[in-house]
Amino acid sequence: MRKTLSAAVLAAWILLPVTLAEEVAAGPDGVRPLLIGATVPPVTVAGGDGEAVDLGEVLSNKPTVVIFYRGGW
Repeated sequence: MRKTLSAAVLAAWILLPVTLAEEVAAGPDGVRPLLIGATVPPVTVAGGDGEAVDLGEVLSNKPTVVIFYRGGW
């Protein structure tokens, strides 16, 4: 029990700076969404299996809707 609690506290201590460093727009004027018909900039994202996926390669030549949820709730 004590090891589990110590591990949880250590994990929280390590991950806290990561969550605090998240860049979130201060207001609606700081948000720059892609407009309809815009091209996705070159980006690599983590797939469901954790492997790197080139988003441009996946979306090439296909009409696509991409929705991002901030997940800060």
